[in-house]
Amino acid sequence: MIFRLLFPYPHICLFTDDCIIYRKIQEIGDTNMLQLDLSAVLHWCQNWCMELNLNKCKHMHVACQPTNGRMYTINNVHIGTISTYKYLGVFLTSYLTWNAHIDYIANKPSCSLGYIRHNFSLAPPNLKRLLYKTLIRPELERASAVWDLSQANLINLLEKVQNTMKSLLGLEALSLHWKTSHLSFSFHMLSITHLKLGLL
Repeated sequence: MIFRLLFPYPHICLFTDDCIIYRKIQEIGDTNMLQLDLSAVLHWCQNWCMELNLNKCKHMHVACQPTNGRMYTINNVHIGTISTYKYLGVFLTSYLTWNAHIDYIANKPSCSLGYIRHNFSLAPPNLKRLLYKTLIRPELERASAVWDLSQANLINLLEKVQNTMKSLLGLEALSLHWKTSHLSFSFHMLSITHLKLGLL
């Protein structure tokens, strides 16, 4: 039954119980097509005796500059407009900035750091390394393939979390020699620096 929904509408992405409908809007006709897509999803749900949770249905316009986007409806109910949305663990914004996502992945390991500091302060280094690789590192690398850091403040925010963990392990913080930008922090530096400092 999913195939009947996807086949005529290539602008639909499904993941478990989530559904995203997207279109590139260049003219008024594109907005009309998007509204037709929404109506098609509603019709599909009605055919299979399913209901959409309209409170969770949201609309987000992605553009480099603010625009007066069209209001969309499902079953004559207006869909709320948002500027930030968490999808599959990644915070997407209307202007495609990564501040919200980096704040999230930096704060979540900080909670784990506090837990480790409180409960494992006297633990041996090898246990702390295991806790780091289990609780901290995966959060710092979450969806790193889709965001590319070019802002120094965001890079420093992630480095602060890593340096705090090194301090907890009794190791020196990252020196300026090892600081970098873009995805090398997530991929190369998280591996190379840890090898240099004996974290891996």
